[in-house]
Amino acid sequence: MAGFPSQSLRVYSRAIEKPGVVYMAASKINGIILAAGLGTRLRPLTERFPKPLISVCNQPLLGHIIRKMFDAGLSELAINTHHLPEAVNSFVKALPDSSRIKLFHEPEILGTGGPLINAKALLASGDAFLLHNGDILAGIDLSSLLRKHLESGAMVTMALLDGPENRVSISPDGLVLDILGRLGDCSEKARLLTYAGVAAFSTSFFSHLPDLPVKTSLIDAFLSAISSTPGALRAFVLEPGTYWNDLGTAEQYWNAHRDILLKNSLKLGGASIPEKGALLCPEGAKLDPSAHLSGFVSLAPGCSVGEGADICNCVVLPGAHIAAGDYRCNEVIGADFSMHRDHRRLVQMRVLGDIDWPQTRISSLVEQGSDRRFYRLKMKGGRSEILLVSNETDADFGRFVQLGEFFAAHGLPTPKIFRASREEYAVRMEDLGDATICRILSKGISPDETLKLYEKIALALLHFQSGGTCALKKDAAAGIRLFDYDYLRWETSYFRERFLEKLCAFPKERCDALDAEFHLLAESARSQPQVCMHRDFQSQNILLHDSQIRFVDFQGARIGPVAYDLMSLLRDPYVALSDELRDFVSRRYWEEAARLGLVPRLEQRQYDFWAAIVWLQRGMQALGAYGFLSMVKGKTQYLRHVPRALASLRSGLSALRKLGNPELQDLPALTGICNDRLLEERARERLAAAELPWI
Repeated sequence: MAGFPSQSLRVYSRAIEKPGVVYMAASKINGIILAAGLGTRLRPLTERFPKPLISVCNQPLLGHIIRKMFDAGLSELAINTHHLPEAVNSFVKALPDSSRIKLFHEPEILGTGGPLINAKALLASGDAFLLHNGDILAGIDLSSLLRKHLESGAMVTMALLDGPENRVSISPDGLVLDILGRLGDCSEKARLLTYAGVAAFSTSFFSHLPDLPVKTSLIDAFLSAISSTPGALRAFVLEPGTYWNDLGTAEQYWNAHRDILLKNSLKLGGASIPEKGALLCPEGAKLDPSAHLSGFVSLAPGCSVGEGADICNCVVLPGAHIAAGDYRCNEVIGADFSMHRDHRRLVQMRVLGDIDWPQTRISSLVEQGSDRRFYRLKMKGGRSEILLVSNETDADFGRFVQLGEFFAAHGLPTPKIFRASREEYAVRMEDLGDATICRILSKGISPDETLKLYEKIALALLHFQSGGTCALKKDAAAGIRLFDYDYLRWETSYFRERFLEKLCAFPKERCDALDAEFHLLAESARSQPQVCMHRDFQSQNILLHDSQIRFVDFQGARIGPVAYDLMSLLRDPYVALSDELRDFVSRRYWEEAARLGLVPRLEQRQYDFWAAIVWLQRGMQALGAYGFLSMVKGKTQYLRHVPRALASLRSGLSALRKLGNPELQDLPALTGICNDRLLEERARERLAAAELPWI
């Protein structure tokens, strides 16, 4: 760590000038960092490190705070210790400016006020002093705080923000009136704010503290000062957007890395943060070239990442090892522990009441288009479950549970439901692994292997369709919905509104001509044989588990057109498939569907016509979804699929024209819009704004 400035607070040793006013400031300001806390909410991390020494982007938090205080011109610092004091002692002694820092050990924690009494000789040797909590990571301008304090003549100036615990009452002119409502100040004009853990003090404040270093509360002393000297405490309200994080939980610690690496919310002086990108990989971190990193990743010296590992939004600490092929997401990973971002929330859930948490590792699964969160719970003995957590806005949650139990009871290839809580919108279910078809193809397999895999998927789909259709005829308990005319028209309206009009800003009057053609498509689609359909049958929702094809994300299942799932599979924008594979799998599917009695035996041309109709339906639904996810949900990563999906829609229109089926005229309005240069130009502009290529 570089040395800190050795000068005293020179800016305050001169007159501070403002228009019409000249302020004389203090000549010397010292400071104290409160660093004795146990950090219980950050266990097990704080069982290995004292909380002020936990690293943020590989820089100890205490070092960042010390640097900021010396950069603001402070002369000397006091630091109190209690938990793992030797680690703090060693860290401070190694600093070039350790002679300007004095440690005060507390065999018993002295609260928030006692440390000031313990360090009174140092703090009172100046004209003012600055207090900074040792667990605060913030972009507070300490020089401005001190300047305001010295100008105002206040006894205490508290840094405040509109935050999570607004319990400090201030007047319109910035006087602190009350804290925690203890003085009963109920002024209608008062504003409630959160104490930021940073404050400037005049030495006269010691008159409100005991003479001897005993356990005492700063809040009690603050209230004493307010009661005896109205106006003694003033507010320094942080500007909106000023970064502040008290690092109290695993989620807040995780957030700090996300905010620095992904959002650039705070510049961390002294840390080697990349100017662009969200990967921190210092010298001494071993990263296999084949590993895949996404979101933000902070690697520490001494950690290692194995071959083919997949890491998303993780903090990897010294000594941690990510095994070859492992998938880790939303975690803080140590040498012998892991803390998930959402751990505190999950351990309180009743649906997980039987989990032995010390023996359980939590990891997130890849987040898709919905707002649901999925977690993998790896327990002692190798057992693993998937946890789904949703919320009250999820209209499909009850349907997910109902259909999941129904399909599993009839031996269909969906995950088994172990336990569900409709009150907590949570489901525990079978873990089918990470081998989605999308991931398998992305790692590269031969054309022959791909063809055999897709033939196997098509046969598994037929098993689901025939088994589900038979089960629903015998037992309507699942209450499955119909993919009827109204729903088919909803899909095409979704395409028009979300993709054409919103994402591409295509003229509304041009879109009006689509209505008649969408009517014809819906009528044709609903005339096909109707079967139990998955409704989102694409490569990210299909897995290979124990050599068997399994399906997830099935809550949209309906009774609908027989060809819809097949075309969702073969015209999937997430993977590239050859025309030869599509032709082979399509013919194989229709042969087996006829043998099973799902469709009558017809000429291949009729099957191709059915397929072309829902090819268009599915293609428009996908483009509508990308418009919604990017424009409404802010998930602009889905825009990367627009080029392939739009090309597929154009190909579907061409295929339909070649079939020349008299049941359906050409679709001139849809064809004209899809081939219009304006449409592609607008879509390209959206991708360019999101810094995505058109491929």
